[in-house]
Amino acid sequence: MVRPIFESTLKAYETAKARGAAARSVERNLLRQALYDAKEAGHSIREIARLLDLPKSTVARMAVLPKNPGWEPTISAEAYIEEHNAAWAHEPEQHISAAPFEVLEHGDATRTITARALGTAQPNQPPANRSSDR
Repeated sequence: MVRPIFESTLKAYETAKARGAAARSVERNLLRQALYDAKEAGHSIREIARLLDLPKSTVARMAVLPKNPGWEPTISAEAYIEEHNAAWAHEPEQHISAAPFEVLEHGDATRTITARALGTAQPNQPPANRSSDR
């Protein structure tokens, strides 16, 4: 076996690191989404903790966090898309073609990561039995 040169090993390491970061980011985003969906479905913190196999304290803490995630600086948009689509392999209509963030590379070896709008959210219709409708 021929030993790879350092640059090749470094590139492989950076690729694996980026994919791992993307997988962790997708996992956190899906956890937030599952928590939000469970709350909207009327599940209690205790039920959500049991369903997600998490401690109640973790679920309670996450329930008060903002829904939008922060992006790790090692994630590439391509890796995020690949990991997101792999997580949603069972439901192709959830696949994405663009990451929900943009990475701007600067010439001084720094990067700026900003959120990207992926569409327009449609507001939910208010329930028909609101007290103001009576």
